Amino acid sequence: MTQYIAKEIQNLLTSHSFQTLACGGIVRDYLLQKKNSDVDLATIATPEQMIAIFQNKKIKYIETGLKHGTLTVFYKNQTVEITTLRQDVQTYGRKAKVEFIDSFEMDAKRRDFTINGMFMDLNNNKIYDFVGGVEDIKNKTLRFIGDPKERICEDYLRILRFFRFQSELGFHLDENSKKQCIHFIPYLFNISVERIRSEFFKLIIGDFVDKILFKNHELIFFIFPELKHCFEFEKFNSNSTCHVYTKICKGVSFLKKKKDPILSLAYLFHTIAQPICYQKNKDEIGSDPFYEYEIQSELIAKQICERLKLSRDDSKRIQYLVRHHRDLLFCQSVKEYRKFIILSNQQSNKTLDDLISIYEAQCHSDEIEKQKIVNFKSASKNLNLKDLKLKALKKQIQFLKKAFPFGVKSPLSGKEIMKIFQISSGKKVGEWQEYLIEKIMEGEFKFEDKETAIKCLQKQKEV
Repeated sequence: MTQYIAKEIQNLLTSHSFQTLACGGIVRDYLLQKKNSDVDLATIATPEQMIAIFQNKKIKYIETGLKHGTLTVFYKNQTVEITTLRQDVQTYGRKAKVEFIDSFEMDAKRRDFTINGMFMDLNNNKIYDFVGGVEDIKNKTLRFIGDPKERICEDYLRILRFFRFQSELGFHLDENSKKQCIHFIPYLFNISVERIRSEFFKLIIGDFVDKILFKNHELIFFIFPELKHCFEFEKFNSNSTCHVYTKICKGVSFLKKKKDPILSLAYLFHTIAQPICYQKNKDEIGSDPFYEYEIQSELIAKQICERLKLSRDDSKRIQYLVRHHRDLLFCQSVKEYRKFIILSNQQSNKTLDDLISIYEAQCHSDEIEKQKIVNFKSASKNLNLKDLKLKALKKQIQFLKKAFPFGVKSPLSGKEIMKIFQISSGKKVGEWQEYLIEKIMEGEFKFEDKETAIKCLQKQKEV
């Protein structure tokens, strides 16, 4: 629908003798035969000329970036961004001073990559290519327009965008473009963390993120220097249990299908402290060589979340998953599984699904090694599950999430306990409520069964 609306706006401006074409991502995705609902337009009309036309037609708009020639038009419940053709007069590595022009070719040559520097007439899909974008898409090559050094120095964020597009498209990297990007990576210090975060979120869920993590990891180590320790640790330790960085990368690559950057970030950090917790002598006797690494990983993850200025909820979610990603493996009985599932569900509606996703990613990163849930065989029998696979565990989780949609609370309020047992308020009331919650989680009776809850406390009182 947006493309149809954009075509109407294009034709409106063109009818007033202002040539207007679609630009950027919509053209690239059209050639790649990918869907793209967002359409940006480029026009020779100045902002003032566009405003006069829209006001005359009573079309709503906002001055999104007037000094850079950009308006956002609201038309038939859709939005279309329109920008006057321009060239950079001065650049500062983050923003530029521009002047308006009437040449599509000159405008194209100030853009970042050849695959983003094309224009298209929405009426007949005719492509206007002044920078070799069509050929680069055909050859699946990602390169800067003109001199890579000049393009990068105009806006250092283009370094991150370069690798982000490889993660999304899987294109080969032009060697000169890549060389210049790596050279200028330290200049990302000049870019706000919000802009870096926004681009990285897109990168980490790209269909080809493994190309970045395994082959072009210089950028990853700049943003997250803590991960470099994992890479170096693996490099100098041949033991198969020490493949920390490789397992992280494989897991993140597996999770890309979830399209959830926060979940992927949690996995990126979940074993980040293993190198500093490593104890070789423990590994030799068969015990955990990375004893309590989850605690240190959570602390590191917290610091990174603060550095990225993540929201409180996103930070809390990441830290919980990093700290508790192995808890599921330590369950020894049906009761422990039930308790774990219910407590996790109380943390957030997403927590259980997140933990299962991380477990799946771990299995994938270990190439489905003989890693199994401890004692799950007996647990599955009592829970009436058919097999030991994740499918069965997920089924049980969904059952318990429905059974306890709001978590677990005491079936008896404090006032009820005091009245029934003729006791005054105090520590014992709270302890008895916790005891009842424990019994519900162990499956001994249901929340609404107050009669059994009272009998349970009577027995507890006699002890």
